[in-house]
Amino acid sequence: FTDNGGGFGTDNNYTNNQNTTETFCSSIAGDCISFAFTLPFTTEATNDVLYINNGPTTGYSLVGAYSGGTSPGTITSNPLGCFTFRFFSNGAIVNTGWLANISCVTGCE
Repeated sequence: FTDNGGGFGTDNNYTNNQNTTETFCSSIAGDCISFAFTLPFTTEATNDVLYINNGPTTGYSLVGAYSGGTSPGTITSNPLGCFTFRFFSNGAIVNTGWLANISCVTGCE
């Protein structure tokens, strides 16, 4: 899972004026989904923010809001098995963004 520029390690930054929402769910009922964000996580501090909700919509509890060099690290969903990611960037500075490896966790509770 990467920003729209392909994540850190590519030659492309994410773009200005992003307003995207993506939801990922485990394809197996009862399994959780895990995201391991690699370092560095780099967005414009306080202006370009990745919001993560622990469920299939933005109405579920907020895991956190991440920007600048503050990475979510490794996060694992609740038994609903979903995360919803919202990314907003302003019209000024862009950066290298993020890259996260996705995996399923069998039989989580």
